[in-house]
Amino acid sequence: MTEVPFRDVPQDGIVGLGLAGLSINPLFSYIGRLAANSGVAQPRFGIYLGSHGGELALGGVNQARLALPMSWASVVHPEEGYWQVAIKSVRIGNQTVAACSSGCRGIVDSCASQIGVPARLFPNFKEALSGIPRLKEQGSGCGWRDMHLELDGFTLHLQEKEYADEDCNLHMMPLQLPEDFAGVFILGEPVLRKYYTAFDWDAKKVGFGLAAESSDKMEEMVMAPAFGEEAVTNVHSITLLLKVAIFLQITLLLVPLLARRWLASWRLQLARVRLALARIGMTSSSGAISLVPPEDVPAGDECVICLGSCEEDSGQLSASNTSKMLRLSGHRPSWCRLRCGHHFHQNCIFEWLQKVQRCPVCRCELQETQKPCA
Repeated sequence: MTEVPFRDVPQDGIVGLGLAGLSINPLFSYIGRLAANSGVAQPRFGIYLGSHGGELALGGVNQARLALPMSWASVVHPEEGYWQVAIKSVRIGNQTVAACSSGCRGIVDSCASQIGVPARLFPNFKEALSGIPRLKEQGSGCGWRDMHLELDGFTLHLQEKEYADEDCNLHMMPLQLPEDFAGVFILGEPVLRKYYTAFDWDAKKVGFGLAAESSDKMEEMVMAPAFGEEAVTNVHSITLLLKVAIFLQITLLLVPLLARRWLASWRLQLARVRLALARIGMTSSSGAISLVPPEDVPAGDECVICLGSCEEDSGQLSASNTSKMLRLSGHRPSWCRLRCGHHFHQNCIFEWLQKVQRCPVCRCELQETQKPCA
């Protein structure tokens, strides 16, 4: 930004919302790029400053923030890049303190916390407001008079509560600006808090409208029709799309996890049912299979089906899928003896015999119709 006036004005500046004259080139003009490329119906923006927070509306004016219709004033010297309007006169009470015959301007500045007054006018300006303020104990308020800024066709009216604090301190300051800015007033927060301010990029106009009372909960504000029904519909559509996207993300994370747990449980239950049915069918062969009591478990022997011993812990995996599921569930292997005399894990031999009715070691037939093993 240029040294003048921002180096000399006692507050910071805001980059991006000024007219094209303040930009290094068109690519650095945010509002200009927005109007040219986004296809917004209205190349406007509005500023609201409430007691608990503010709002910047792009693409229109938020009618919900207005207590009364807006009045518009043309921008003077738009080539300079400032949102500035002509001030015809400044009155305090019934006294005119700045006739502005040589031309006064008011630059709207959303970052200025006070009202800026030309330094040469400031002493008379402050004296006209009250002279010596009353003490607060003598009555309500400080006794400062009302201030009127007459623009083109309407007047901005500021009362004591809007430009002074509870300790009777004025929210005003003298401006020491170069001659090029003679007669310039800075319209800062005291003006913007009372008036909702809109800026029209195409028409080069500034609008002021009495601001409605602010809500403590900004998120409960209803969007005004001035944004256009299509814009509101697009906002609702985007919100719905975001909700659907979040739901799908949660679903994609949870469904595989739940499905994996359900599938593992289902496989375990199926394995148990299959083993139970196998036991019922297999034990019908008289003397073909017998359970080995714990005290008769063979020492050091191995099950040739899963190659695991009777000393395996519950986490050991075997070659049998069914035995594997039961091992993972916490069951220790039990032993069975075939009528041929060979020993096997109970789960392993039942699964084997569902496929082949022979001993895995000696191939002895175990069907009831077959001859006994030698």
